[in-house]
Amino acid sequence: MANPAHETLLRQGVSEWNDWRVQNASVTPDLTGIRMAAAKLDGVDLSHTLLRASTLIRSSLKGVDLSHADLREAQLHEVDLSDANLHRDDLADASLAGAKLRRARLDSANLSRVQITVADFREADFTCAQLVGADLRESLGIRANFEGPT
Repeated sequence: MANPAHETLLRQGVSEWNDWRVQNASVTPDLTGIRMAAAKLDGVDLSHTLLRASTLIRSSLKGVDLSHADLREAQLHEVDLSDANLHRDDLADASLAGAKLRRARLDSANLSRVQITVADFREADFTCAQLVGADLRESLGIRANFEGPT
């Protein structure tokens, strides 16, 4: 369950959250199981954040920093993660159905058993990502980079 103070702060807005992150750099935010729909979180710093089993539906997360985040079992349906940094994320068993991942950085991420169906990951970087059991059906991945072990 999410830390109520962390959830409240995120819901106040991106600038408040990012300012708090700068002032509390040693804190690992806990947003486990958070539920949000149609949220506008462009540019938010969610690096090193616990987001396991969270639900973010039809939300805008353009340019977000999610590096090193725990997104296992998350439901990120129709989320716009264009230009997002998901470097070394753990997205095992997550669902990104209908997501936009244009130019997203997913290098070295754990994408085991992830569902990225009917998604747009044009020019995304999956270098050295773990894709064992991943479902990428009906997705658009023109110029996506899948180099390295998968």
